[in-house]
Amino acid sequence: MNLSHEIIEYQKKTNSNDTQLAFEIHLSVERLHTLKSNGELATPDEEKRILDFIRMHR
Repeated sequence: MNLSHEIIEYQKKTNSNDTQLAFEIHLSVERLHTLKSNGELATPDEEKRILDFIRMHR
């Protein structure tokens, strides 16, 4: 599973932008951009929060 891909697919399906998603999952927009661009790996906590949120709101 690719976290960046999961984020992008979720945003396409829900028509949400980075600011909205970052706010909802309690990350900074800059951190979300970094994760989406695969600039850095997510911490285990970040990955869990993001994936839990996406799964809950599909």
